[in-house]
Amino acid sequence: FFTTPEVSHEKAELRIATQLENTYPENRNTVLITELLDCENRTVASVTTRGDIASGGKRDFPQQVMLKNPNLWTPDNPYLYTLRTRVKSENQLLDELYTKVGIRSIRFETDSGFFLNDQNIKIKGVNNHSDLGALGAAVNKQVIERRLKLLKEMGCNAIRTAHNPPCEELLNLCDSMGLMVMDEAFDEWIESWPWENVKHQGKAKYGYHLFFEEWAERDLVSLIRRDRNHPSIILWSVGNEIPDQCYEIGTQRLKRLMEVVRREDTTRLVTCGITHMYLANKSGFAQQLDVTGYNGGGGSCFMYEEDHSRYPSRKFIATEVPHTFQTRGIYRTQSWYRSPDPEGGIMEVPNLTAEELFNGVSPFYSSSYDNAMVRISARDSWKRTRDLPFMAGEFRWTGFDYLGESLKGWPAKLWNYGIIDMCGFEKDTYYFYQSQWTQKPMVHLLPHWTWPGKEGIAIPVVVYSNCDMVELFLNGRSLGEKKMKDETDLVWNVPYQPGELKAVGRNDGKELALFEVKTAGNPAKIRLVSDRKIFQPNRTDIAHIEVEICDELDIFAPEASNKIIFRVQGGAEIMGIDNGDPLNTDSYKGNVVNAFKGKCLLIVKSNENREDVKITASSPGLESGKLWIKK
Repeated sequence: FFTTPEVSHEKAELRIATQLENTYPENRNTVLITELLDCENRTVASVTTRGDIASGGKRDFPQQVMLKNPNLWTPDNPYLYTLRTRVKSENQLLDELYTKVGIRSIRFETDSGFFLNDQNIKIKGVNNHSDLGALGAAVNKQVIERRLKLLKEMGCNAIRTAHNPPCEELLNLCDSMGLMVMDEAFDEWIESWPWENVKHQGKAKYGYHLFFEEWAERDLVSLIRRDRNHPSIILWSVGNEIPDQCYEIGTQRLKRLMEVVRREDTTRLVTCGITHMYLANKSGFAQQLDVTGYNGGGGSCFMYEEDHSRYPSRKFIATEVPHTFQTRGIYRTQSWYRSPDPEGGIMEVPNLTAEELFNGVSPFYSSSYDNAMVRISARDSWKRTRDLPFMAGEFRWTGFDYLGESLKGWPAKLWNYGIIDMCGFEKDTYYFYQSQWTQKPMVHLLPHWTWPGKEGIAIPVVVYSNCDMVELFLNGRSLGEKKMKDETDLVWNVPYQPGELKAVGRNDGKELALFEVKTAGNPAKIRLVSDRKIFQPNRTDIAHIEVEICDELDIFAPEASNKIIFRVQGGAEIMGIDNGDPLNTDSYKGNVVNAFKGKCLLIVKSNENREDVKITASSPGLESGKLWIKK
């Protein structure tokens, strides 16, 4: 167990606790050599300890060393050292272990939120389920890495592993890429919600409540001992929306779990995602936590200020907020979702008008003009988190669309919570967060600009930017310049006419960012883009082939839905296909998929064949797209 109780830019105190077990038939005089290696494998600190271990016995070896001028781990500079642990006896090397570690300090304050290396920063996080879209829940490091890169480019600096223990591959990537982690253990303890008339305990009939009493402590110990050396982990979470929060017995169970965490790791605090905070306050559950986690349900996300005043020693973090819906490429100015319940609750879908039915609009699709489940949009939520100094940050629900939890049922196989769809295609909300969470100048506008039959009708154009000023142009004519100031977005109402819509971002009059959309003609071509140009002859390399439908001038066709037929030749095979459509019920393992809002995705995997890979995407009436990957 590697810890850094004292950290500064000038020096760091390193403590290493190592347990050795002697499985030899005789007693052994043992030498434990621990070395800290920098990123170039140079030894920068070392310590040696000797001791006897009886046959069949175990012994703890505490070690301590000081390091001058350490490289501190941060999201912008995720510097990793390597801890090399060697066990010798009678000059014979018996065992050796390499562990990636980072040096950093973390703390949460009641009035000023979160500090990393004594720097006050906001946690800009997302919740992520463990599935990988069309590939299901099986772990694939390269697919996870692609997803984390997308989040990093958005400005995300933290992941909540909702709501189960993560795979080690994810944590290793977070360590090396600079993403902080809330490591979460459980989604259920024992109790059911007090208002539910169910004949079983727990949130699910055959859920973890059947095993909680026997396995919770053992599972939690296993999780912490496996994960506690990861510098990315800043919080342990012992639950999510646990109905036990409503009862005094739940508070007692929480105390037991927190005692387990503190016994295994004294360096990190404990949280839990709480919905219906007023009940958790009443039971004492929320007051027991080191850091109190606020989920959006039950109105908890509207209680920050009141609870900060009522509980001045409480530390705050938004663990699951906001819950907003978008379907990539869907634009309408009225959301289908409304909630008559003042505490939030399940959304209802209003009846569709005759025009909407005529246009084939599905209530399963959410507009890309911001929608919200708990009456707080992505913009409103972040503005509150940003402006309340006692809020450590927020984890929005969710980073990616994920399989399951479609509250409207079949044929929808997901609900559109993600800011990125299941294919890894960014939705417009992605760029809202980028405008708030990054410094590199950017500008983004919505919607697309292909609206045949809408000529002359005013269309709201929304712009996200981190520049000081944004000017909008339609076919070269300025529609005016607006200041961002403290705004999270700007809106122009623009009468539609075909052509080019362009947003220009400026600071001090200097153009720093540009984004434009053009009116597309009829679909004519297929364009393929791969995230990998070279394959190794193995069965692990993965390539994501993004497919776009374009017109004859190579302008993206945002409404195209052509059927795409894939052919893969040479040293690779199809691993999955998808289009991001919540209503797509085609097999992920086929070779045919319809484009959804102009796009779809092909995932291919390398095999032992050493031939170069040729990928062809064809569709009747369209010019085929072709792409090669070398081996």
